Parts: sequence; C-alpha cells; structure tokens
Amino acid sequence: MSMVPLRTGVLVGSWPLGMPTDPVSLYATLPSLVEEAGFDSLFVGDHLFAAGPSVDALALASSLAARTTRITIGTGVLQLALREPVAAAKQAATIDCLSGGRFVLGVGVGGEFEAEWSAVGVPRTGRGSRLDETRPGGPPVWVGGRSDTALARAARHQGWLAYASSPRRVRDSVQKLQSLGRDAADGFRVGVVLWTYVAADRAAARTQIGRLLGRRHRQDFDRYVDAFCAVGTVDDVAARVAEFRAAGATDVFFNPQCPADEFLDQVRCVAELASREEVPA
Repeated sequence: MSMVPLRTGVLVGSWPLGMPTDPVSLYATLPSLVEEAGFDSLFVGDHLFAAGPSVDALALASSLAARTTRITIGTGVLQLALREPVAAAKQAATIDCLSGGRFVLGVGVGGEFEAEWSAVGVPRTGRGSRLDETRPGGPPVWVGGRSDTALARAARHQGWLAYASSPRRVRDSVQKLQSLGRDAADGFRVGVVLWTYVAADRAAARTQIGRLLGRRHRQDFDRYVDAFCAVGTVDDVAARVAEFRAAGATDVFFNPQCPADEFLDQVRCVAELASREEVPA
C-alpha cells in the first residue's frame, strides 16, 4: 500500500478490572482530551457482556460525537450480527448525520464469547453471512477480522481494522488486500488497534499488560505481549508504531490496557505521539 499520512486515535472498550469510579467524568473528559491532544479519531469497542463491564457502543459513540467537533468517531468493532440490522443501520446513520459525517461504522463477526449470543437468542453460526447483508449507503464501513474471508469482506468496503495482530500479520494482510485491489492511495484505510501501557519500567509494564489481557481473554497472554502490544516509555511505543506503519498501517488506535481509573492518564502519556508530524517507518 502506498504511504499516506499516519492518523492516530484512541479506542475505549470494556473494563476487565471493573468500571471507572466516576464513569460520568471519564466519558465526559475523554472526548475533549482526545480532540485537544491532536488525535484524529476516537473509537469505541463493543460487547454486550464479556470480560468486564462496558457501556453500549452506539450510545457512547453518540455521546462522544456530541462532545467533539473535529475528530472521527467510530466503532471498533460493532458486532452487527448480534443486532437487528435495520435498527442498527438507522442508529449508525443517525450518529453519522448528527456528527456531520464524522462517523465510521467498524463491524465484525465477533463470536468469541458464546454467552453474548445465547443471551439474545442469536446463533453464532451464519454470523458472517448476516454481516454481509449490511445495507449499502450511510457512513464508511471498516471491517475487522483476521481471516481471508474478513479481508475479502473488508475489500468491499472502505477499510480494515486489525486486532490482536503482529506487524508481520498486518504486512501479510496488506499484501492480500492489494491483491484484491485495495490500496491506501485510493483512500482505503488499514487500522491497527494497539494495546499499550506506558511506564518508565518496561519489564513492569510488560507484566501489567500481560496480566490484564490475560484476564480479558481468559488465557495466559504473556507469550503474545511482544507480538501484539506496545509497552514501556513513549519512545518504546513510538518504535512499535513505526513497525506497524512500515507494515502498511494508515491508522493506529491506542488502546491502553490498565485499570479504568488510569485510562485518562495513559491517554495523556501517548498524546505526545498524536502531535508528532510523522512516525518514521
């Protein structure tokens, strides 16, 4: 993919260690912090219930859009197959309208938490085909997922969002997208969700993020930290961003993995990267 200016953003999702002490303050402060720091976007994760509590993705996206004027607001990613499609399409179109066209609908098949699907009476089988039935028109659509099927689906829309992916996997996926005729020079976006934890002590930061991600994904995550995460000082994080940049990423979404009450401070830590003119590839 051709080199285009890197865009940076923040992704906020569920809270494996429990909700913020003051969620009203956190969700009110976050959008202005992200916008004023110079980030380009603020995305929200989506689960009905999984590893820890969370708020509704579309309701939160609407609130964030109302509290900002410049940045892109998006879902990263909405489990659309869990929802009644016509109602979800109208909700997304409404957010896009009220934000002045600043909304990106990121979608994915999900499926890793079976209880979510059984709770709403929706089978996990066939979720990909249901996702493919998303109506045309409306805001730009980015597709999440790592399979070849997900990449083919993304190629029919405006972007791909990588999650739990190494730079090598992103590079391989970018090459597959190129073979499908999708290139950043034509406006196609390649987003990467980058799990981060900033601290002066890199070893301690690595232990912290491995423990939290292990709780989030209900498995030993230590062996994946070096592949999927960016930990240590701000310069350490910048070096990891450069790796994903070189692999073909056009958008990097910092997703701090920390207790909820540390989230805003962690966003402030990576805010320096949003103001840099370009992260070298």
